[in-house]
Amino acid sequence: MSTKFRIVPDKRMITEYIKESEGVIFMCPANTVMTGRWHENDENGPTMYQYATLKAIDSSGNVLPMTIEVTDIKWSGAIKESDGILFQAPENRVIVGRQHSGDENGWTKYATAIVKANGEIVPTISIQQTPSIKESASVWFVTDAYRIIVGRCHIGDENGMTFYLTAELVYDSTLLDPAPKGTYIIPNIRSVSSVLRESESDFMCPVNTVITGRWHDGDENGETTYQYATLKAINTKGEEVPGNITVENIIWHAEIKESKGDGFDAPVNRVIVGRRHRGDENGNTQYATAVVKFNGYPTVIKRYTVSEIQIESNGAFVCDKNYVMTGRHHYGDENDYTYYGMGIIFCGQYATQITYPFDLIVSLHENEEYFPMIPSDYIILSRFRQHISGGSDLGYDKNTGDFVNGNSHDMNFYNVPVSVIKKYHSTKEHYRLFNLRPRDEFRLKDGKTYFIQPFANLYGDTDPNGRVPVYVNELNYNMPDGAKMTYVDFWLFFGYNAAPKFAATVHMSHQGDWEHIMVKMVDNKVVGAWLSAHTSNSYTPVSNLQVTTVNGRQRIVVYCAIGSHALYNRPDRFDAGWVIDETSYAGYKWL
Repeated sequence: MSTKFRIVPDKRMITEYIKESEGVIFMCPANTVMTGRWHENDENGPTMYQYATLKAIDSSGNVLPMTIEVTDIKWSGAIKESDGILFQAPENRVIVGRQHSGDENGWTKYATAIVKANGEIVPTISIQQTPSIKESASVWFVTDAYRIIVGRCHIGDENGMTFYLTAELVYDSTLLDPAPKGTYIIPNIRSVSSVLRESESDFMCPVNTVITGRWHDGDENGETTYQYATLKAINTKGEEVPGNITVENIIWHAEIKESKGDGFDAPVNRVIVGRRHRGDENGNTQYATAVVKFNGYPTVIKRYTVSEIQIESNGAFVCDKNYVMTGRHHYGDENDYTYYGMGIIFCGQYATQITYPFDLIVSLHENEEYFPMIPSDYIILSRFRQHISGGSDLGYDKNTGDFVNGNSHDMNFYNVPVSVIKKYHSTKEHYRLFNLRPRDEFRLKDGKTYFIQPFANLYGDTDPNGRVPVYVNELNYNMPDGAKMTYVDFWLFFGYNAAPKFAATVHMSHQGDWEHIMVKMVDNKVVGAWLSAHTSNSYTPVSNLQVTTVNGRQRIVVYCAIGSHALYNRPDRFDAGWVIDETSYAGYKWL
């Protein structure tokens, strides 16, 4: 039998005046929570807080005899509120204290706690964002009869605006279970933000919504709007799955300069919920990301992909039906190209399938600019071309279904279906594995060369763990002595291969770069590996590989040279004859 009750404010009380700029701590008395705040004038003005005891009621409003505790009090780290940083209490926690020192540029900390009824944690649900108020004007903010404070955001000085996050405390035994297998979360009701001036834009999604689109017109003085959406859970039949969906743990990430092209990708399993930009294309941009939860259980994001490119100054982007925004990459000024990252939110813990008794880690150089990427993303951002020796290359036009003259960058030349590309690729054994570029000596079909050309040198995914796939081929042999021989070939893809800074020439730079590692095992034990480096694949016995044991599993680390992505067995400098490669231990570790 299900149990459901609500915890609500009971007796409300008000503190005496506090001068917050002196760093005076406000802490709710035992077993009470914050339900209101009043402030007058600047940082030297007085502040009062409202706090309340709690009671439990049933669906009819009848008071239930329960022991209610406000416990496990923890202080947050310090934030600078004038920057507009939203503080949101962690999952199932409420605000019970606050400390601020100095003026609007001073630091603020919050105390949070969990609420228990008869020993059971009561979840926070239905988090809502209040309208903004100007606190310096002596305006009280007080929650309604059913809600308590779980967050606060203030922008600017004492004349800036403030809003609060409030939540209900509801215990419902039917909404505490993880989602049924196969449940995923999709956009539900989509809304559009107010119009912002791009050069001074600051957007944060309303509570429990995520960004699903963006529109921009003109240069940095032009207008920008965002599409955001509530979320709902559905099963594989498209039927809605009841549950409590929350968007939590909001983080503003470090500023970036987007015009460079390397852009922003949300950390794995996080979605974009906010964006700030200042100035022109060379100005700084920040993104806010969050975690989506179902009944308090974290979700995962799968099927990462990118949108087609669009001209920034006249761009309208909306995520595909079931996708949410996870990234954005922009090149140059308002007349250059932009593309977006997307993913689908799935419920449940999708454990990585461990097929082999070892982990393979590729250590990138700390100064690497061109990271791994999803090969299908490379195709989405590219045209399909036929090389004409001594003439102008042709482009495949999706409208006509054939190659045509010219160098058009119209969208009908991008994102050519893989089924089309396969028709022109060689089926000849061995040749199909070559990286074929316009002037390579090898040819594909009927003596002609076809190639895939992205709109620019692609930087890839600067945080590929959990997002960028690796392609694996396995061969097994039973030896006459009864031993089992296994070869596991890992193929890695990079969007661009840049000539190392030590190269005498740059003719080796090219778009599209496959590398591979073939691990040799005997009876499930690693005995060596072949590492690709330019035109060769050198075998390295296990005695010369960096192999350790972590949690009972072998861990192999190989090193990826800066720019060229050639693979080696140690951090060092390597003379390949016509180029010198450099590897390092200090860079990103790609599992």
